[in-house]
Amino acid sequence: MTPGEIKDLIDAIYHGTADPDDARKLLKLFCDYIDKSEPVPDDILIFLKHAFTAVLTEEKTLDKALGLKRKRGTPKRDEEKDT
Repeated sequence: MTPGEIKDLIDAIYHGTADPDDARKLLKLFCDYIDKSEPVPDDILIFLKHAFTAVLTEEKTLDKALGLKRKRGTPKRDEEKDT
C-alpha cells in the first residue's frame, strides 16, 4: 500500500466513511510492518495514537476509535446513492 493510499484510508476512517474491513486492512498492515521489523509509517502511528487517546479519555470505544465499528446511520459504500 502506498503512502497516499494509507493517508486516504486513514482519512476515510476518521470521517466514518470507511468500511470496517478497511480498518482491519490498516491494522493488518501495521502488524505486517512489525512482523517484518520494518519502520511503521508515521501516519499509521499517529492514527493509532489518536485512537488510543480517544479510548483513554472515554470519548470512543476501541472498536469505534479504530474504525472497526461504523458510526450509526453511516451507509455502506455500496449502499450510497449517486445524486
